[in-house]
Amino acid sequence: MNGQLEKTMIDAIPDGMLLVDADGRILRANVALQAMSGYTEHELLGATPDIFLPPAMRSAHAGLMRQFFTRPAQRTMVQNGSHLKLHRRDGVSVPIDVALNPCTIDNRLCVLAFVRDLRPLKNLEDRVNYQATHDTLTGLHNRWQFSQDLNQALSDSALSSALSAVIMLDLDNFKTINDSHGHNAGDQVLISVANRLRLELPPGARLARQGGDEFMVLVTGLDTPEQATSLVENLLDALNAPFTLTHGSLEIKASAGLVIGPVDATDGQTLLRYADMALYHAKDAGRGRYLRYASHMSQGIERRMKIYQRLRLALKNNGLELHYQPQIDLSSGGIVSVEALLRWTDDELGYIPADQFVAVAEASGLMDELGLWVLETACQQLSQWQSQGLTLRMAVNLSAQQFHQSHLIQQLGELVWRHGLRPGCLELELTESQAMSNPEQTRVIMQRLSDLGFHLAIDDFGTGYSSLAYLQLLPINRVKIDRSFVARIETSEEGKRLIKGIIGLAHSLEKDVVAEGVETVQQLNFLQEFGCDTYQGWYFAKAMPANDLVQFVKTSLYAARRSGDPQAAFHIQ
Repeated sequence: MNGQLEKTMIDAIPDGMLLVDADGRILRANVALQAMSGYTEHELLGATPDIFLPPAMRSAHAGLMRQFFTRPAQRTMVQNGSHLKLHRRDGVSVPIDVALNPCTIDNRLCVLAFVRDLRPLKNLEDRVNYQATHDTLTGLHNRWQFSQDLNQALSDSALSSALSAVIMLDLDNFKTINDSHGHNAGDQVLISVANRLRLELPPGARLARQGGDEFMVLVTGLDTPEQATSLVENLLDALNAPFTLTHGSLEIKASAGLVIGPVDATDGQTLLRYADMALYHAKDAGRGRYLRYASHMSQGIERRMKIYQRLRLALKNNGLELHYQPQIDLSSGGIVSVEALLRWTDDELGYIPADQFVAVAEASGLMDELGLWVLETACQQLSQWQSQGLTLRMAVNLSAQQFHQSHLIQQLGELVWRHGLRPGCLELELTESQAMSNPEQTRVIMQRLSDLGFHLAIDDFGTGYSSLAYLQLLPINRVKIDRSFVARIETSEEGKRLIKGIIGLAHSLEKDVVAEGVETVQQLNFLQEFGCDTYQGWYFAKAMPANDLVQFVKTSLYAARRSGDPQAAFHIQ
């Protein structure tokens, strides 16, 4: 074979190739081996293979070469069960595999060695191992690795009296960030949260991201539970400062659950489950806080799991119901609108208050489906009433998650079109605290809804920010005075002054006022005296099923007509 062609073919081999004679001299080294070792062909030819070994190992290599040529055989080489290392010219060690093949060249016994650089394989193994144990977004350990760390820490501390704390931490309303600002902004927040938490943790603490917006912390070697509670408070405080994003800043709060081993439990799996329960209760108690696990939480979690399971079935099988509470015009006494209120009585669990199952829906990802069911049912009922000659506006509450959905406006437009309704038949209510969590974004969304003709209201006014500056910006039609203020009319002068102030403020901005929770004639007279526009409450009527409301309106109209009331304007077929 042509010598140049032979060299070209050998140099084309991707693995390193080395030809060594029985005297231990290198006869040939291909391009791949030269690149792997850092030596030139000139430096290798005539040298011995121990040039690839650290200096301290070279003296023993000649004897090993002689042994091989005494009994030559095809084989691979290993060192103490691990890969060999090639010592490069620059002193760097490269992990390799070597396969030896005896051969005869020009009647001389030689050995042909194929040398494979294992760095790409090792890098791949490292990447696979990293991905299996780490969260790729934040670089933190994942839940699996955290569990391993936790079990190891508990094993190490089994013979000591030291305490270990597990903290489960979750961002409040994180889904709203993704829905309103996009997932890139959400990722920025998660990375920033991870960095802030790292700075607050003591040496040796483990921090992991479980997934989504949930983080886990393990701290060992504690002397007292108070050390753990102090740490949780520091972690939550660290997240209070605004987060700077590419297009602005966000204020975020978090909730946390705390469990302490071996006081609360002795095994890792139970500690994690209890920490998750404590976190759930912290969010259920109002968010922006932490709770330590207590035994009664186990029962609460079981009930919530049952509520979640039954709620899924209720949504699938139309097991929920809307009741409707009339809203009465104070000047005319006529029913001008109704508020749709969600009700659920389950075959197994009985009656469940809306605040309980709505909280479960928000925490479990069912809120989108539940909110859509409410809007669909409300529109369907309005359409049915209109076909009977009953024209009312219907107020529907929107959750924060619903309001910040990117498809909300399209969804509402499709609903009213499909049911043959004017947008003005629907009044969309958002609580004051929800509206003020991001005033500028709220204003933009509300303006688009207002432009389409939907009525808009701020619910529970007075319980949150109560900012005149923000209220001026929002294109709302009505504000609703929270029932807690109405209840104080008969017992508190301060409560009376507050309601007068809210009515005056709203009217100065040309907004109507609705008072909720009116239960006595004294409350009604006060509201009427100071110009409240509309009220609702048990004094006039409780929330009732759709059929009962139709009958109630008929009865009310009959009584109004008998009394000669000129405001009786409904005709029901």
